[in-house]
Amino acid sequence: MSQALTPTTGAERLDTLDIVRGFALFGILLMNIVVMGLPFQAYFNPAALGEPSPGEVQAWFVTHTFFEGSMRTLFSMLFGAGFVLLLDRIEARGLGLAGAKIYMRRMLLLMGFGLVDIVLLAWSGDILFAYGLSGVFLLVFWRSKMRGLLVWALIFFALTSAMNFGGGFKLASLTPDYEAAIEADAQGEPLTEEQEATIEAYREMTEFFAPESEAVEAEFELHEQGWFAVGAANFGEAFFKQPIGFFAMFGLFDPLAAMLLGMVAFRLGLLQGRWGWRPVLALTGVAFAIGIPVNLRETLMIQEGGYTAQAIFNSLATYDIGRVSLAFGWLGVFLLLCKSPLLGLLKASVGAVGRMALTNYLAHSLMAAIFFIALGWYGELARHELYLVVAAMWAVNIVLSMAWLSLFAMGPVEWLWRAGTYGTWPRLMKERAPKAPDMPAPAM
Repeated sequence: MSQALTPTTGAERLDTLDIVRGFALFGILLMNIVVMGLPFQAYFNPAALGEPSPGEVQAWFVTHTFFEGSMRTLFSMLFGAGFVLLLDRIEARGLGLAGAKIYMRRMLLLMGFGLVDIVLLAWSGDILFAYGLSGVFLLVFWRSKMRGLLVWALIFFALTSAMNFGGGFKLASLTPDYEAAIEADAQGEPLTEEQEATIEAYREMTEFFAPESEAVEAEFELHEQGWFAVGAANFGEAFFKQPIGFFAMFGLFDPLAAMLLGMVAFRLGLLQGRWGWRPVLALTGVAFAIGIPVNLRETLMIQEGGYTAQAIFNSLATYDIGRVSLAFGWLGVFLLLCKSPLLGLLKASVGAVGRMALTNYLAHSLMAAIFFIALGWYGELARHELYLVVAAMWAVNIVLSMAWLSLFAMGPVEWLWRAGTYGTWPRLMKERAPKAPDMPAPAM
């Protein structure tokens, strides 16, 4: 006999998952802030807006070496764990088709939140839509054994690596013809259709990494037009202008591979904090021993290559090795912190942020849109100055999350997500412990 599936109660929550999720969310903002406050071309290339200052180079060097891709990977792993936890609960209650409908509603709602993030909150780097889409495909692999999950994760990582490598190879093959076409145009020679196509293809490939000044100016002009103009442009770029290969890579293969790893880590008990401190410490050491040298090599390749598009493409050949290794390294650090008896207030604060991860992720977009677009600070701060904004946004997350959860059982967006998922309004107010009855006065 099937049992009705209800939202997870507070007693069923896993505190370790919440704390790790909170740290991962903070790490994502650490990287996203560059694209929120500057033209997107500056993300990989600190020289995209002109000669960078020493502070800008140092900020890029540190974040690119120690964090690039890792927090997004870890956040995706945690979403994958959350999805498999829901699927396991559905199976345990024998819900069959009704359970499948619950799961699909949850994914569609997540895609809907992603659309809100892209358009209404004007955040071009949204990951929620991709998570919802990837979650649908995750159903195919849910019942796979551990080995199968790992194999498929490796296949998807191999696909993204192959696309990165192929991009670098294509750009290298285009460069001589592009330079010849530019030289011919400079000398006043009429260009053939093939030469014009070469110039267009080359500029499309280099626009994200090493753009021409016109592309950067276009970003500034767009943000000067205001919030709604940015949101409309984001929608058009995400769904009508984005190359299908790029969308498949970052909108499906990338998150799906990490989610599969998250399923493995969850089934092994790693994400729940069930491993002892010795194996976690060993995992952390091995992961950092691989990830840091790989990312350092990539960072130096870009820097020594003069921040050119070709240098960036070449560095991406080992991108997945570095980011996945660093993701497990940082996961180990966060798990060790969870096991420590110290820093209780920090863990409680970050855990509250993680418990409201969906609300806080969208809050990052809202705060960024207000500060950078509505208040006009877009492009006004240098890269290293943006991290002051990050610190302020972290503080807002902590204060509001702890205040909200002192009164309510879940975040407001989580409440809407659950209501839409289960077709019923879950209790929002926090349940109060029953008041102890007054003791009778002793007899005189």
